Order: sequence, then structure tokens, then C-alpha cells
Amino acid sequence: MYETERILFYTVVIFITWGKLVVSITVQLDKFFVTNLTEIKAGIWDDIRFYNRLVILLDLIEIQLKTTVTLSIVGGGVSAVCTTFAAVKFHAIYPWLMTAFYSSVSVFLFSLGLICLGLIGMCDESCGGLLDRFKMEGLLLGMNGKGRKLYLAEVKSLRRIRFLVGIGRLQFGVLSKSSKSDVMGSIVDETINMLTTS
Repeated sequence: MYETERILFYTVVIFITWGKLVVSITVQLDKFFVTNLTEIKAGIWDDIRFYNRLVILLDLIEIQLKTTVTLSIVGGGVSAVCTTFAAVKFHAIYPWLMTAFYSSVSVFLFSLGLICLGLIGMCDESCGGLLDRFKMEGLLLGMNGKGRKLYLAEVKSLRRIRFLVGIGRLQFGVLSKSSKSDVMGSIVDETINMLTTS
């Protein structure tokens, strides 16, 4: 259980750092969603350049970010399963304070996982909304044929911000809005399996 506690503290720190990164990216993306179309048209090239820089910056730390995301999901899952197992299976052996501690930690980890994966979903949604916003018909009005082609080519070349899961150069998948139910469902399944088979 000592190793589980170490993984737990590591996971909490990683989740908080990861959460802050995702929130800051989402806030920056949401800044582009202004209601005044004239404001959007006036600074559209600056917005596109900023978005490209953000994508390039995330590309530079892709391996580190991908590994961190993967380790935090695995660490959080292992900690959640082990603390739930300890609270349920050892409640007759451990003092009630210890059982209450492991139960609280388990609930906290499940909640933290839901929040962080929910933030990923919000970021994914904001990114998709922003790319759609760049293609609005109103932004194309007033552009000549050549300018419109250049603008559409630039928008088409924009890549969606993605949070990858993997280790080093290996890629296992991409986190999106629908990932929350998949990841949390897997952790719940593993918890049930561990409780029923032991």
C-alpha cells in the first residue's frame, strides 16, 4: 500500500499540472470567440498565427506531454483500483480511520479523473468550434478571389489540437470528448474485476 500512496501523490500532482495546462489552452481558444464579426475580421490573421504557434508549441513537447498524460491515467487508475480494493477488502482488518481514508481517496481520484477528462472534452470542443468559426461565411465577405483562396487554404492547413496517449514514439490513441466515458468505464471495470476475483 506504501507504493500505492506514492503513486497517488505523484498522480495528483500530474493531474493538477495537466489540468492547469488544459484550462489555459481552453481559455486562450475561448478568447477568439468574440461576438462582433468586425473584430474577428480585423484580427483574423493574428488569431490564425497565434493558433499555429500554440499547435507548434504543443508539438515541441508532444513526447513529454503524451508520456505524462499516459502515466497520469495509468497512475490514477491503479491508485483508484488499489484504494477501493483496500477500503472494501480490508475494512475488517484496518482501523475505521484507515478505511475512511482509503474510501475518501478513491472517491477523490474518481472525481479528479472525471474533472480532468471533462476538461480535455471542453478543450476538444473549443478547438473544433474555433476551426469552424474560422470558416464562417461572414469572414469571407469582402475578400477577393485570390485572398479568399489563400485564406481558405490557410484555414484548411490548421491542425486540431490533440492530446495523445502513448509512451515515447508509440501512440495508443487520442483523448477527445468521448474519452471520459471510455477511460472511467475501464477503471470501474478493473475495480469490479479485482473485487470479484480476489
